[in-house]
Amino acid sequence: MAWVISQRYRRRRRPEPHLENFLESFASAVRYVRYTPGMQVILTRNFVCSLFIAAVPALVPVVALQHLRLQASHLGLVFTSMGIGSLLGATLILPYARAKASPNTLTILAGVMLVVVLVLMSIVPNLWMFLPVTALAGISWTVKASELWIAGQRAMPDWARGRMNAVNLMASQGGVALGGVLWGGAATYVGLGPTLVGGALLLTASLTLAIPLSINFASSLNLDPAPLKTTSLMIGSTHEFSFTPEPDDGPVTVTRDLIIRPEDREEFLALVKEYRLVFLRNGAFLFRVDENLEHPGTFRTEMLLSSWAEHLRQFARMTKAETELVERVWAMHAGDEEPVVRHYLEANRLSTPLGFSQFGKGLAFESTRAREREESRGMAE
Repeated sequence: MAWVISQRYRRRRRPEPHLENFLESFASAVRYVRYTPGMQVILTRNFVCSLFIAAVPALVPVVALQHLRLQASHLGLVFTSMGIGSLLGATLILPYARAKASPNTLTILAGVMLVVVLVLMSIVPNLWMFLPVTALAGISWTVKASELWIAGQRAMPDWARGRMNAVNLMASQGGVALGGVLWGGAATYVGLGPTLVGGALLLTASLTLAIPLSINFASSLNLDPAPLKTTSLMIGSTHEFSFTPEPDDGPVTVTRDLIIRPEDREEFLALVKEYRLVFLRNGAFLFRVDENLEHPGTFRTEMLLSSWAEHLRQFARMTKAETELVERVWAMHAGDEEPVVRHYLEANRLSTPLGFSQFGKGLAFESTRAREREESRGMAE
């Protein structure tokens, strides 16, 4: 398998010069989670769910072999019953339940079902009563995990789906691994009965998280791709410079000046919070909004990106909802002229197309007159 993959990648040619490498992709995944509250909700709920669901595979063998004194063949029957419950939950219960309740409500009901399972596991007297309990555990597991997974898929844009699925799997599998250690250790040192009852009580308390951390928001998201560069409001950002920066050139600073009417000020300040998150999760590692003290109502947005390629990727990653938000903010500009947009690249080269020396800390792609002044200064030096 490794040899086949290595041969494929050896022959592969990158069609575009600004594709991400592994480290850039990893960093963008971390950045997307950090600046996307919806993904944080999904990951938190997934981790907590896995933490408590881990009690089932961790303690079912203990109940079967130590509490009920079953044989190995009976243990296989127990897990078969759990699998049958999962199939019934997926094929019969979920389609009906989704037509009657919201995804968040289904996860709460599945959590209540798991509480009942943990309590019954501590008191079942024989195999034939234990089998329905494990089937119920399979139903609970399938319903809750399915709703959380689907909500996660709805909250992921196409460009980040692979890396977000990886993060989601890390959260869920990490919860299962940690839960297995916690529940197994508790059963060893505290006892099986107290561990199951204590787990049921803790799970009941954790269900309250489903209210502030509801996953219903994912159903209303519009994450269809809508690159920002295709919109008519991409004013001043057509990237028509005297030379084109290399993909690895950076860091890049982009500023935009907006004049906001006094009556729009409150709305602008409310929108700019989400506006900031849009650019941060799509590529920028710094974004700030400042107001001009000499001219109140004149705001400057400034973002810093690691490279020119990251700047290009940023616009291509925009979703329809994000593009609509950005357009809404840009449309609030009340100046007589179009917003002033500037792109700055660090002057870290001895020779550039704009001159033969370094001018300060940054090199700005602005008007022809500004470039001529810089060239004259360079020749004088």
